[in-house]
Amino acid sequence: MHLDRSAVINPIFSPPVHQTLPWREDLIAAVAPRHNLRIWDPNLVLARQFQGIDAVIDFGGSNGTREMADLAAGCVKLWQIVAVGYDKFDLDYWRRKRFLSLTVLVS
Repeated sequence: MHLDRSAVINPIFSPPVHQTLPWREDLIAAVAPRHNLRIWDPNLVLARQFQGIDAVIDFGGSNGTREMADLAAGCVKLWQIVAVGYDKFDLDYWRRKRFLSLTVLVS
């Protein structure tokens, strides 16, 4: 499989609501210069935020809801959980949505 490193994607970052420093700034600095990064806002309409999204970067997995999985299924190619665990993430539900790639990075 060839990876096109020049491809621009449309990811949305779901930061933890209780702990944002330094994770949020580090991720934005790494992703935003090359891609059309959006930051998930729990106060805005979810469906509108997921329009045109290619990937989800879910910090901790605790923000991911079944509603998000339903909206993302069929259009989001990658759902990446950056975490030390995913015990609050309904992994079985996401698997049934058949994402091309569901990645859990555990430190």
